[in-house]
Amino acid sequence: MVSKAKTATATTDDVIKKNIFDILGLSQLPEEQKAQMLQKMLQIIYQRVVARIIDVLPEDSMRALKDAIDKEDSDATTAVLTKHGMMSFPELMCEEALFLKYEMDALITGDSSLFL
Repeated sequence: MVSKAKTATATTDDVIKKNIFDILGLSQLPEEQKAQMLQKMLQIIYQRVVARIIDVLPEDSMRALKDAIDKEDSDATTAVLTKHGMMSFPELMCEEALFLKYEMDALITGDSSLFL
């Protein structure tokens, strides 16, 4: 797993265990608003994963990846990614979700060390 710097205020276990709405101080939001926020966070995470993939894969592999995705062939998708030293798409999504939680925790606690 690629790692980013840890915050002084949170360990990996702390961040993994925390609910994102608790981190943001929004645990009292109505469920509908939470669902909308989660959808937006998922879009951000997806965009970050796509950006990582674009940074690594050459054009021919991008075409192969697109074909695998269009065919809904998760094995072929994973094969293209791992050929270039990347994790599977679900693993990339999980990692980016954790990075986002770290970043939100650092912003809320005022710990700028993650961003330096």
